[in-house]
Amino acid sequence: MVNNPFKLGGPVTGDFFLSRDNEISEITSSAKAHKNIVIYGERQIGKSSLLAETARRNSKDFIFVMLDACAVADESQFLDCLTREVIRSVVGRAWRIEPALWD
Repeated sequence: MVNNPFKLGGPVTGDFFLSRDNEISEITSSAKAHKNIVIYGERQIGKSSLLAETARRNSKDFIFVMLDACAVADESQFLDCLTREVIRSVVGRAWRIEPALWD
């Protein structure tokens, strides 16, 4: 039996994340230039992993806020979720907790 080298079930970072350095550079450059960027694509192609790895590599330079908008039903719920995630991100950074450990 061959072992599957891919980790399934959520975003991957670090050693499990491969071959997207150009995309990470583009996202990082856009953030440094205060430019908006849109990441879109089919399900399960690595969008969340790309963002999680970008956040991991740049956690000293930026505060990243990850929000799953698919679970949001209206503006009020969006603001609640955004506020909660901003607080988690800021507290995690202030206490120097690695982003992967925030959950």
